[in-house]
Amino acid sequence: MITLSSIRCNPISFEECTFRISRSFEEGSCIQLISPKVAAVNLQASCFIEGPGVVIASGGSSGENQYCFHPFENFDKSALATANWLKQQGFDPKSFLIINPLPLHHVSGFMPWWRGRKWGAKHAYVLPYMMKNPRLLSEFCQSLSIENDRPKLLSLVPTQLHRLISDSEGLNLLKGCDVILVGGAALSQSLAEKARLHGLKLAPCYGATETASMVTALTPDEFLSGVKGCGHPLQDVDLSLTDHGVLKVRTSRLAVGRLTSSGLQSIKDSFGWWTSGDAAQITLQSTKVHLNILGRIDGAINSGGEIVFPEKLEAKLRYESLAVNLSIQNILFLPIYDEEWGQRLVVLISWCNDQSDDVIKSSLTKLRKIVCNWQPAHRPIAWYYCPELNMNEVGKWNRKRWIDWLGDNRKNLKLL
Repeated sequence: MITLSSIRCNPISFEECTFRISRSFEEGSCIQLISPKVAAVNLQASCFIEGPGVVIASGGSSGENQYCFHPFENFDKSALATANWLKQQGFDPKSFLIINPLPLHHVSGFMPWWRGRKWGAKHAYVLPYMMKNPRLLSEFCQSLSIENDRPKLLSLVPTQLHRLISDSEGLNLLKGCDVILVGGAALSQSLAEKARLHGLKLAPCYGATETASMVTALTPDEFLSGVKGCGHPLQDVDLSLTDHGVLKVRTSRLAVGRLTSSGLQSIKDSFGWWTSGDAAQITLQSTKVHLNILGRIDGAINSGGEIVFPEKLEAKLRYESLAVNLSIQNILFLPIYDEEWGQRLVVLISWCNDQSDDVIKSSLTKLRKIVCNWQPAHRPIAWYYCPELNMNEVGKWNRKRWIDWLGDNRKNLKLL
């Protein structure tokens, strides 16, 4: 049995936090990484952990955090797999400047730092406020003048990419990166096309807390040539689908298990497969296995007998709205009960800037015209203005939160 200690991962204390993680690794102890925004979680199951490692939160569209335990060696294996992927493209991993704007308590922000540690590369952590001000971010990166001759590896979620690509200084920063890993949520067609237009070296990827981060990736060359999806499995990864089209992953770096009140619950079946929460397609492209994510199964709804993935409709509406010059800040499709259909969709929406009533009315007319030709199950039946609408800190929708919010506030909301 190993004592489990907690590290509250405050961004302004990044160096202190990573020092404590390194010390835990060297001492062979076990740590739990927690967000600075939540209370420490009392995990009674910690008494069942054997061996040094990290307990890290994992949450899907349900919004309910679960806690995975990884031995430190899983992160080493993940870093090695990514290093070999980079070597196949002609890069020397240790030569990189790794730019990391993602939270340390999440695997998306933990792994860039761990890769730098493992590879001997230079790692630069970006504080959250800089990501909201591309000028400050650009100044910060310029301050790394000694490192500016290094190739640059940047990790982003799509919301961060959208913010940077829409600003001239942010765009220049992106153009200076040699590899831009984009994951955590679906990359919309409109954002991908904008990135290709500017020649940005994006590498859309797929991974999870359970897999110790990235398990598939598209190379920048493939992305720029117009290939879609999340790319090919890394060298230590096998992919498959359940009979219902849900993605399964097999790799030696799967989490040992999830922590429950009764102990560690294995996430693998008897054949070593972990079943994700994502519906997917697996195809062969030029003899390579290729992954395309369709949507979260815990976010899918049944509307009139049709399975509908709301995030696909959000991406579709964003893309089609560009053609009519609409400035949508955030848009979220949510299900409500319907006696005839089972479930129907409504929309929460916020705008990029304060809009007059006349502009909002005109914009809604355009949006309704866009969706009028969609399939009936895809068409929202109501639109609600929600100025506080936002994704979480790693660029994902906590759909349960907003479904609960809609239920509590729907009677008082402004119906557009």
